[in-house]
Amino acid sequence: MPSQSYRNPALVEVVIRVLARWYGGPVKARAMLLAEGFEIDKLTRLLNYSYLDPQAYMLAILTSSDFAIVPRINGPVRAVRLRLQPSHPDTDLQDIVGVDLFTDSGIKRGTRRLLRLLPPLSDLESAGAPQRLEEIESAATRRARQKKEDEIAIELATQELRQNPKLKKKADLFERLFGPEDKRTPLLKGKTWATPWTLSRLKRKVWKPALEGAGRYLLSRPGRRPDE
Repeated sequence: MPSQSYRNPALVEVVIRVLARWYGGPVKARAMLLAEGFEIDKLTRLLNYSYLDPQAYMLAILTSSDFAIVPRINGPVRAVRLRLQPSHPDTDLQDIVGVDLFTDSGIKRGTRRLLRLLPPLSDLESAGAPQRLEEIESAATRRARQKKEDEIAIELATQELRQNPKLKKKADLFERLFGPEDKRTPLLKGKTWATPWTLSRLKRKVWKPALEGAGRYLLSRPGRRPDE
């Protein structure tokens, strides 16, 4: 059944696309959502892995008439709050483990609560105007998330440069922070970054402040920068 018969077809397709990546494609993902549903906490984490704002999208999903919460919650969801836990000691890194739902009957956890896709509407006119995805995650929200990760990356890069004097190339530092599991520093094995990282972004946002924080920018030889 095409998603165009939902009130917010774009939002429905986002959820299906996120699940399809891990659960056998869009057809199986849609069938699972319609028949069984999917745990809300797990969906929150998958949104984060997909570089989407999990808090903004979960609020849009949980307040959409295209989905139902099972077991049912008394009253509508008014707001959501991400549940975080420390990722690694001695750093500010945190992992998203789930989401809390603020309702008229109290705060409910997304654990053991399922999100189920409802059958599509038969009367398209009764659906009303769909919500645009751009309204869910604003540019300002994306910039704030990226800035926060820039700060975390600078802190971690500074530690790497201090502890490893032989580390002098941007590409090597990039692999230790964002590369494959076997290339990363042990502290970051299993770490999932919420925003996409490229070598270009590391050069622009991380390299110089990390060198300065490690005390290596000022120690470079006269006439030559350490990042050259």
